[in-house]
Amino acid sequence: MRRLHNLLKYALRFIFFFISNLYGFFGYIMWSLLLLPLRIMVPDVYWKIESVLFKGLQAMVVTWLHSGGYGVVEVGDDISAVEDSEAVLLCNHQSTADTPLIMIVLWPKGMCSGKVMWIMDHIFRFTHFGLMSTIRNDFFIRQGKETRSQQGVLLEEHLKQHYSSSKRKWIILFPEGGFLRKRREASQEYARKNGYPVLQHVTLPRIGALKTILNTLGDGQSFESEHGDMQNGMNKSQEKLKWVVDMTIGYRNGNALDMLGMCVGYIEPQNIHVHFRAYPVSQIPQDSEDLLQWLYARYEEKEKLLDHFYQHGVFPPDFTGGFLPLKRASQLVFDLGAVILFHLFFIVSVYLQYTFVLKPLFGLLF
Repeated sequence: MRRLHNLLKYALRFIFFFISNLYGFFGYIMWSLLLLPLRIMVPDVYWKIESVLFKGLQAMVVTWLHSGGYGVVEVGDDISAVEDSEAVLLCNHQSTADTPLIMIVLWPKGMCSGKVMWIMDHIFRFTHFGLMSTIRNDFFIRQGKETRSQQGVLLEEHLKQHYSSSKRKWIILFPEGGFLRKRREASQEYARKNGYPVLQHVTLPRIGALKTILNTLGDGQSFESEHGDMQNGMNKSQEKLKWVVDMTIGYRNGNALDMLGMCVGYIEPQNIHVHFRAYPVSQIPQDSEDLLQWLYARYEEKEKLLDHFYQHGVFPPDFTGGFLPLKRASQLVFDLGAVILFHLFFIVSVYLQYTFVLKPLFGLLF
């Protein structure tokens, strides 16, 4: 009987997951098309509306995870103090659950989640999320030594063209370049050959994308660049990055969850812990080698944080202050009324879009 009950629960959750994906995706795409004239003629207004629509989409993700009993415990620097500032978020990467987790962590923090620019592997371009990301000017990056230099140039051009014009605030980056389980062995081999720390819970990060972001959007410093003066060609009124936010995700016993399992609910409900530490961009080294050592030091810190977490089930308390107020370990709380309103908005939107746009259009065509 219990097995049957669980199967029924999984089936109902999957149906809800599938249907909410449909009306969220369809509603966003249709609004993007209907508002296209606004995007061309009054782009500032369009991007303000788009940020609300994208935040609304992430209400679906909040529902999937929260209703399954997956909570989030935050500790470390209180990043709500910089939610309206320009920032790049660096996160360790363990599984497909990392992306929705970042979404729900940022969701309660004002309009932060609606004004993000995601930097993701190019393979996601061919998903429904990739289509939405293409519309909203996220960046798809290709991995590999043969394309690394070209990707830096493309990312630089993309940031100059879209970061400020699309009214973005936060940039989301996974510096490890892939899942821990896929990159750990190669990272450890590279570390042994080159005298770097051999890490178990994270991998040595790649500096390329972060260096390009800082070179292009830094706070006016003249960062060293292999692509020349990246400040040239920039809009001088363009907003500059002010913060680098280091986010560390800890899954219970080091067993990274997966997105589908959380959405359907066949993974045991549990809390996921996240640790934040923020650094002003003005404090980040400018020289490439110094920046590399700084970034490696951050990942050595992540290694120690995660080692403590896997032994004790919590991240260690931060007794020494950094650049932001410290936050005691606390459960993330969501405005469920706002979540429900966003669901209703997209459901009503799809109904109106079909009734007054698509149905008449199909009638004319067929």
